[in-house]
Amino acid sequence: MIRLTHKNYFSLLLNLFQLPSKPRPILIVSSLLLLGSTAKTFGSLIPPIPIATFSDFTTSIEKAPTAITCFSSSYSFTSQGLSLQFAPQPAGKDGLCVLNNVNKVDFNKCGAVELSLTNPNNFALNLFVMNMDPLHHEFGDAIYLPANTTQTFALDRNIPYAAYIIGMHDFPLPYAGDTNLILGGSSPPSWSNITSVQIYVKGPFSTTAGLIVHSVKLLQGYSYGELMALTQDQYGQSTINPVENLVTSDQDLQNRLSTEQQQLKTLGPLLTNVDAYQGCNALPQQTATGRFYLQQVSGKWWFVDPNGYLYWLSGVDTVDPTLEGTPIMSLPLVTCQDRTPFFNFLPLLSDPLANNYGKYSLNGNSIDTYNFYTSNLQRKFQTTNWQVGWKSMAVNRLLGWGFTGFGSYSEYSSLSQSTLPYISYLSITGNYDRINTGFATFGPTPDPFDPQFKAVLTQNMTTFQQLVKSDPHCIGLSSGIELAWTGPQGPMWNYGLAVGSLSAPFTSPAHQAFIQSLTTEYGTIASLNAAWNTTYASFQSVSLPTGFAGAMTTAMQVDFYHWGVAYCHQYFTICRNVIKSVDPKYLYLGTEIGHYTSEVMQGAKGVVDAMCVNRYAANLDPTLLSDATAANIPLIVSEFSVGSPESGMFLPGGIYSAPTEAQRDAQAMAFYNNAIVNPMVVGVDWYQYIDQPLFGSAMNFPYTSNYNAGLVDITDTPYAPLISAFEQFHKTMYQTRY
Repeated sequence: MIRLTHKNYFSLLLNLFQLPSKPRPILIVSSLLLLGSTAKTFGSLIPPIPIATFSDFTTSIEKAPTAITCFSSSYSFTSQGLSLQFAPQPAGKDGLCVLNNVNKVDFNKCGAVELSLTNPNNFALNLFVMNMDPLHHEFGDAIYLPANTTQTFALDRNIPYAAYIIGMHDFPLPYAGDTNLILGGSSPPSWSNITSVQIYVKGPFSTTAGLIVHSVKLLQGYSYGELMALTQDQYGQSTINPVENLVTSDQDLQNRLSTEQQQLKTLGPLLTNVDAYQGCNALPQQTATGRFYLQQVSGKWWFVDPNGYLYWLSGVDTVDPTLEGTPIMSLPLVTCQDRTPFFNFLPLLSDPLANNYGKYSLNGNSIDTYNFYTSNLQRKFQTTNWQVGWKSMAVNRLLGWGFTGFGSYSEYSSLSQSTLPYISYLSITGNYDRINTGFATFGPTPDPFDPQFKAVLTQNMTTFQQLVKSDPHCIGLSSGIELAWTGPQGPMWNYGLAVGSLSAPFTSPAHQAFIQSLTTEYGTIASLNAAWNTTYASFQSVSLPTGFAGAMTTAMQVDFYHWGVAYCHQYFTICRNVIKSVDPKYLYLGTEIGHYTSEVMQGAKGVVDAMCVNRYAANLDPTLLSDATAANIPLIVSEFSVGSPESGMFLPGGIYSAPTEAQRDAQAMAFYNNAIVNPMVVGVDWYQYIDQPLFGSAMNFPYTSNYNAGLVDITDTPYAPLISAFEQFHKTMYQTRY
């Protein structure tokens, strides 16, 4: 087998991946905050070589009165360096030491600021370090320093821009041996003109807090080509982080296949007291209708399967091997146009593994990809026709592990031929009006008042029905993934739909519908102006600027809330009617809620059969749960998972993550155990079957996600401890629920 390595051929191209000067992307802030707080040192690549010393507190100029300014603190010099003493502070107050740049050190060519610190106290210190220029532009980050410890921190000034260059959410940390943290802020300083490095000690602390600063140095910079090159092997596994069950050869893959096939054949399905739809035949039987429906039994919501048995969905999303292609070239909307230098292995076109190259297209953009997962399946099954063997193994695995269904985004032909029920989704892709609420995770929000919206859904539903043909295993459909029902953070959070409608063009159907409702409510523009404290000349002139965040009267807030409810009601009604017109026995499962506002559940009341929610946290959103209970709408957690960098992925390892795999498994089971006893929750779907690729999945460009979200890794090897935890949960799932 001929293999092409890029180590030498692309060495001259590494200088293409240089550091940009762009603002910190909002999209990756949550990952960065977690990354900084966990402060792991493994998976680092660049030696922390100093290119300059800001201060090691040895020269006379560094000890001059102008070199150090203290607030609520004092200092002295010792053989170890600068010894600081911070006076006791209450919560919300800080002690501060300002290290002035008396040596005029130029930060412009450095990649990170390195601080060597000792906490001599018997209590931990919470610090914040910041670099400032003459215009008070600043970049900083928090530092947690345990009691009686010495640590060296590399505060990287470039990682905030990495998503623009590398094109993925998580990435390796640069500096080997140091605790890597991330400098960031709203406005980057002038790095060639830094005036000070400032160290804050955050209260509360009730006794004097000591801190020793040994040195402040500037570390060499790096290119992102250097950072990424050779971090992944020919199987798509990390070469810099420890990987559980590392695959070392094709023969290794084949041996694992043989062993697992025998185990699955010997053990069979885990659940024995279930019918053909995985409903529990040991619990009281309800009315059999030949299709799934919802019913409350003893105060708890349940699905009832086609045979009339109570059913709780423990599903798995994205059971589809073709969705995990990783971008290799032509990433639109980011600086990087060629990622091939990142890869240690990509097959020549003459190699049999070359059939795992592909393209992913969305909104007119085409991305060249390579799928390491399907490449490993080809090696594993020793054939390009691995699909039949993979499908059989995937279904047998899920039955053997005790799962009772498939979640969204799974491959239809596999689902309709299996014994596992599934939920699906009504595609909302098409040409119709949309509005901008100011918080668009997956783009602007559909305008359900546009007649073309219903026409698009009708066509999409016809296509779905041709594939599925009223399959009794299909529980129902949701419509829309994490739509932007809310506004941006702050006072506009609950009013995004109203502001988006009024900031849309006057010809927008949503704008016109809102104006009509205001006309009906107020009758005259004078009445509206009096209620809103505005000066509009007519109803047809009522508009708001995009991103409006001005003062609002109580009447305006009430009107905006009611419009949000009406907007959601219109959306859910259109979707329900389209689904039920094709087959009234399909359950309508609402939308997959990401960012929640109460107008969604109010608008869904009496329309949806159940509501999906995507949740990456320790438990359900209490506001959503309370609203669902009040509206008596059962909930499906349509996406949930916990990741860990200990699996071999880059930090933090997941949208919701734990430092170790053992903690990941424990946190996952805590969520499931809370869900199974909650009377409103009728199921949880684990997102997803397969780990996302180490270098990101093309499905989520331009900043591709690369999370440890799978039950199996990129080599199709199951995470045994996680699977064991699920088996134990599933064995008692129905008894616990009932």
